[in-house]
Amino acid sequence: DYNYLSSPDDVYVSPSQIKLFGLKTGDTVVGYVRPPKEGEKYFALLKVDSINGKRPDEVRDRVPFDYLTPLFPFEKLNLFTTPSNFSTRIMDLFTPIGKGQ
Repeated sequence: DYNYLSSPDDVYVSPSQIKLFGLKTGDTVVGYVRPPKEGEKYFALLKVDSINGKRPDEVRDRVPFDYLTPLFPFEKLNLFTTPSNFSTRIMDLFTPIGKGQ
């Protein structure tokens, strides 16, 4: 109901945990939390069990997305099969699709 805005159910992840585990925006973290102490607003993450369904030591050394090697399509898929069907021909011209990665 909060649409990514701050809510009482949010969990505070410390900057040291973010750096230690190499957390990125969008990572799903599973772990133990403690209720907020007096003067604190959010629950605090105590221990990380998994990140994106993997052990924390596996995720720590992942390669950033910008440094991954792309594999481009090597074979074109032709949607145009019959001369009477113009919509697939238009799709082939404006949005070519290929098999690859």
